[in-house]
Amino acid sequence: MIRQAYLKTRWIGPARISLDPLKDANAHKVLIGEGLESRSEVIAERGGDPDAVHQQQVAEATRRKDAGLTAAPTAVAEPIDDDRPADDQDKKDADQ
Repeated sequence: MIRQAYLKTRWIGPARISLDPLKDANAHKVLIGEGLESRSEVIAERGGDPDAVHQQQVAEATRRKDAGLTAAPTAVAEPIDDDRPADDQDKKDADQ
């Protein structure tokens, strides 16, 4: 009985350090989209519990639906272009 309990466990180690989280996120998005990686693998790789995350997502979706909100908010992260010309506000901030 005890052996059965520990054989069904799953150890999730600490998340690895990311030097560029945006690139990692975009890479995971592509790999998931191509079917080469699962969302559960990504969550586990980041040190999370895929089952707990799924339960949280279901609960959040239910609350949003009950509140009359149609879709989950999405954030699109865009890379910062450091070579872009400064706008007027940037120039004012630099002068101060």
